[in-house]
Amino acid sequence: MKFNQLYNLIIEANINSLISLFQSDYLFKIHKHNYNELTDREKLDLQSYIEKQKELYNKYVDSLTTNTQYQSWVFELLKSKSLIFPEDIEKTKEVIENFDKIKRSENFKSSKNILDYESFGELHKVVFEFINKNKASVGLNLKGMKVIYDKNNYKIVVLDNYDKALPYIKDTGWCVKQEEYWSSYIKKYKDPIYYMILKDNKQYALIHFGSKQIKDVHDSRFKLEDMTNELYNVVNWLIEFRHIDKNRLFNDFVSILVNYSDDKYKLEAVRWDGFLIQFIKNPDIEVQLAAVKEYGYAIKYIKNPTKKVQLAAVKQNGFAIKYIKNPDKEVQLAAVNKNGEAIKYINNPDREVQLAAVRADEDAIEYIKNPDKEVQLAAVKVDGDAIRYIKNPDKEVLKYYKEHYK
Repeated sequence: MKFNQLYNLIIEANINSLISLFQSDYLFKIHKHNYNELTDREKLDLQSYIEKQKELYNKYVDSLTTNTQYQSWVFELLKSKSLIFPEDIEKTKEVIENFDKIKRSENFKSSKNILDYESFGELHKVVFEFINKNKASVGLNLKGMKVIYDKNNYKIVVLDNYDKALPYIKDTGWCVKQEEYWSSYIKKYKDPIYYMILKDNKQYALIHFGSKQIKDVHDSRFKLEDMTNELYNVVNWLIEFRHIDKNRLFNDFVSILVNYSDDKYKLEAVRWDGFLIQFIKNPDIEVQLAAVKEYGYAIKYIKNPTKKVQLAAVKQNGFAIKYIKNPDKEVQLAAVNKNGEAIKYINNPDREVQLAAVRADEDAIEYIKNPDKEVQLAAVKVDGDAIRYIKNPDKEVLKYYKEHYK
């Protein structure tokens, strides 16, 4: 009985960790930026949406494994959006089952704790290499396949038929090895061709221009440290072969193309997704500003941001202040005016900042240590429910609450 209770508590904690993800998805669906913009009806709809998603994701994860440690790993990747369900369910189940088998082998020298693997790609790499280490290294037989590029140990193979492609993709981390997703990507993005890059005659990357994706064999985005002139040349050749405008090709391609491209590409990339600044070496001030105006958290990847960049970041997302070292008063006020609860990331905010925070969001008082009477009253005047966060409210505050909310 105690085991079952503990198991249920773990599952509940895991699924509750996804609530912010579900809320973000709902806001995106209805084209709203934050919770405070919602009508009362939309807040009720959001609550219903969250409950349905919790039930659905519990079923998804239960279908993969009943091991609570494995489930916790899955939930962490879902929370960080490293996994997307239902698209990634089958490949996740496959890698977990293989990991569970091979970790019992005395020859397995990598970590046997799944929580040590920070991404699907990281776990898949360990599993893939262990399973294939004793197989003869003969490379792939490409008879009957269309090879459009063959230079310096790299090949590009056209994959335009699922049955012909399956032998080459079935052992990879790519979700399109499932026919359902192979077809859905083609239908959704109206692009019927995948391109497989081989290096030394082994699977190395998969490209689908329609969805703007390029993934390594473990279904991970290429990192800056993976970049070589040779890989850039192969990808750039294919882009030119397909007559694609590089200045509209971002997402996964940025890490490969950005530091070989002109300033226009860098600027357009961060305007499309500020997060992509992390792939740009030494971005100039114009690129920094464009990045944080699109995505405030992009300031995390900017070394020693100027005050102008700091202000732009917190005006886009007040919570970005958590990545700013020693923000001054002006930056603090801009942050809490945008998102009152951003005050939780400010050390020793003064009364002016406290007042601005609770006026922007009464619940911000939860994160203010020993708020004085004026701050308490300001919060309760915005919404009486704020009193639940006030320990030992002042007599005048209690009087106001009783007069206006009871």
